[in-house]
Amino acid sequence: MIVFTHDIYFLLIPEQKAEEVGATLTRNYIRRTADGYGVHSHHLPFDVLGTRDRLRRLRDMLGGVRKAAKEGDEDLQRQLTAKCYGQLLLAWERCIEEVLLNGAVQRFREGVSTLRLKGVMVTDEDYREIDAGMTKSSKFEHDAAATVGRLPIPDPDELCDDIERLAKWREKLNKRVEGIANGTISRSARTTGCNATPCTLRGNRGKNV
Repeated sequence: MIVFTHDIYFLLIPEQKAEEVGATLTRNYIRRTADGYGVHSHHLPFDVLGTRDRLRRLRDMLGGVRKAAKEGDEDLQRQLTAKCYGQLLLAWERCIEEVLLNGAVQRFREGVSTLRLKGVMVTDEDYREIDAGMTKSSKFEHDAAATVGRLPIPDPDELCDDIERLAKWREKLNKRVEGIANGTISRSARTTGCNATPCTLRGNRGKNV
């Protein structure tokens, strides 16, 4: 069966159902480019990618930033850096849904997978990582001065460090979720070091995270 759609929500429904029954689903992207209409690509829009693929895309974008910096094209470097931080912010949001909350609640997904909450543990360190990563990313995404040149922007190496910070946090979360699932992390260990007071992270987009 071949299905064409431009609706991200609709796209994720068959993806979710295929996962439930163990079926194979192949996604492709057809778009308009400078070459014309109907150009095929395996590179899906950023909005539908998981955290791992978003990080891979960000590393590709970093290559463009480095190239612009090497060639001395400051305007292009600023533009690409600001765009990269905007995408990095989205990657942080996706990682919270997909990994920290173990996929219990995800945008564009039907329902809430409450049983997946058994594998969720949120620590004070997680809060600090999220706050630092999202605050910095939002600073360069929302501030137009970063693009037009009034606000200094990070150099490519600093941008690289910020991307890898998310990658390392994601890896740490994955190990934690696996440890909870296979029992190597006990209930007492899960609560040690966690502040019992619930907290709400408010993203720079004005949404509760």
